[in-house]
Amino acid sequence: LLATRPSSPEDVATLTDYVEDAEEQVRAVMARTRPPALREGDLASAVGGLRADMQARYGLHVHIQWPASAYPLPLAGAVTVYRFFQEALLNVVKHADVDDASLRLEVTQDAVLATVRDEGPGFDPASVRPDRGRHVGLGLLRERARLSGGSLEVLSSAGAGTTLRLRLPRSARVAPGDVLVVSALPSRRGALTSANAPGAEPRRAAAGRPSR
Repeated sequence: LLATRPSSPEDVATLTDYVEDAEEQVRAVMARTRPPALREGDLASAVGGLRADMQARYGLHVHIQWPASAYPLPLAGAVTVYRFFQEALLNVVKHADVDDASLRLEVTQDAVLATVRDEGPGFDPASVRPDRGRHVGLGLLRERARLSGGSLEVLSSAGAGTTLRLRLPRSARVAPGDVLVVSALPSRRGALTSANAPGAEPRRAAAGRPSR
């Protein structure tokens, strides 16, 4: 439209409507594809469900290491962490030929670290084509990390297994209404106080450790 009549207000308005409609459809699809627990603000339960799904569908037992204390995490960051775990574990299923994998979530003062490790045959990351097999998945993980302002580290060699590590920056402040809390406490719901998230008034807090 803009190529034929770039100055037409009607065409600009029409194109704007198309873009807004497309954005709404994308948001709706993304919302539906998140697990219910994550939509409710509970990363721990979502990861516990992912672990159960990997066991039931693929016979992959996932060992989980989870933070011992509560911390605030923006919902967008929680979604990125969940998708990383999901895609990394699927890569283990497809390429590692193992029955066990480990999943770890850590939080530091300035970063959130998510790690998936398998003891499979490993590979040389420098010697593979980015458009083949496992490495298509790695490309998707790298792009997801980049779009979130983070990075993906791939550690592997022949016979030594593979470690994938996602690093996301952790902001000192969180936006009101966009907070997810994870801890090792028994599952419970309630208001998050300012002692947990300075300067924030979140709508919901969730606590819990993924079921082992």
